[in-house]
Order: sequence, then C-alpha cells, then structure tokens
Amino acid sequence: TFYYLFFMMQNIALFAGGDIGLRSLKCLLPLHCAGEICLTVYPSGFDKSMNEVIAEHGRKNKIYVFDDPSNLLLEKELWMAFSAGNGFLFKQEYIDKPQHGIINFHAAPLPEFRGSATPAFAILNEVAEFGVTYHMVSEKLDAGPIIHGEKFLISPDATSNEVDSLCIEKGEEVLKKYAKRWIDLEFQLKENLITILPYKRSALELYRKIDISWPQKKIWNHVRAFDWESVLNPAYTELEGKRVYLFARPRGEKGLN
Repeated sequence: TFYYLFFMMQNIALFAGGDIGLRSLKCLLPLHCAGEICLTVYPSGFDKSMNEVIAEHGRKNKIYVFDDPSNLLLEKELWMAFSAGNGFLFKQEYIDKPQHGIINFHAAPLPEFRGSATPAFAILNEVAEFGVTYHMVSEKLDAGPIIHGEKFLISPDATSNEVDSLCIEKGEEVLKKYAKRWIDLEFQLKENLITILPYKRSALELYRKIDISWPQKKIWNHVRAFDWESVLNPAYTELEGKRVYLFARPRGEKGLN
C-alpha cells in the first residue's frame, strides 16, 4: 500500500512599510524560501523610498510584489495576511479576504495606546513602561483582538525616536519567534478592551510650545517627546519674538515649522 501526502503551501500576503515592514519581510522570507508559505508583498508605507526598498528586496528574493492593494482581492485562497508599518486603510472586504484574517503590528501596548505617534504621548504622560502588540485587524482602528503583547521599560531620558526604535526591534524579535506558530494557527485571542479614543498625531501640536518657566522635568519631557526625526517637528520656545527649537539629541534641520 502506498500513502501519498499532499502538501499545499499557505498563501500569505504582507502589507509592509518603513523599517518594520522591511524587517517583517525578512522575518517571513525564510518560510517562503523553505517552501512552507507562498509570500506576496504590497509596499504600503508612507515613505515612498522605503516602499521601493521593500519592493526591490521582494523581487530579488522572487516574491511577487503587489502594485495595487486591490490585487489582494484577486488572490485565490489567501490563508492569512500580515501588516507592519502599513499605511493602507483596510476596508471590510480586505479584512474578510484572508481565511484567517490580518495580523497587524502596532508599535505600542494595547488597548491603552491606540492611534498614532504614541511614543510621544507616552513620554508626555510620564509613562515608565511601553511595549508592542500584534492584533487582528478590524475596521475600527487598533481595536481587533490581541494575539500577543510585550512590554519594556522606558528610560527617563529616551526620546520618541528611541522608543519607536525599541518597538521596531521588539516587533522583529517577536515575529521571528512566533510567525510560523501564528500561520499554523497556534495562538489564542485576547479581548482588546477599548476604554479611550485613539491618540492622533495632529493633537500633539498643542504641546509643542514650551514655557521656559515650567519645571525642568516638564520641559525635558516635552523636548524628548518631540525629538523624533522625520516624524515630528521639534518642541520650541519663543525668546525675544523668535522661535527657538529644542532637541534632546543632535539633529539636522529638515523643514522645521
């Protein structure tokens, strides 16, 4: 008697942007090269130059690169999708397409830090602990069930840029460890209890201006909260009618407002 085992590769899509998107692609690549999954990628971040880097890395490794997100809807029997550094807003038809949903990387702990630019809000709120979360995508922002979360301490001198870098490193570490297990559906979902509205980057503008009569600690918190190159404009104060920008770390001038 002969027994035949038919193995079907699982089709996985990745919506990737920025450094974490590229790192996520590299985390999933070994599974693709080993024939365990069939990976496709859509470069979907806000940084177009990084999108090109992600696309080139995908093509170099013989991964099909989407040029339009609607291509996802044409994929046959998509098993699962991942999202990291993604700037594409998922409508329900996209969420429903993968058989087992879309797993998103959020560079902050949930449910307490939904939204954008959360490291800055964490520093302004004098939070001592931060973290990262992988959760299922839902139409409501950062509100899907939680798959995995990890936390770490924030240094009292850390900038938003440095906290974000820690999130990216932790996110890469977690995905390397758990990607195959999640693809094999070895996870349990935890309810994402929504208690506050999501943070908005636009709301930070109210906190950029510093009064030099503030206590030193408050000034320092505001300075390092806005020290996030290419993401936030720096904090500032006004002296003799002139705007003076304040930095926690050396930083080049790039279109300051």
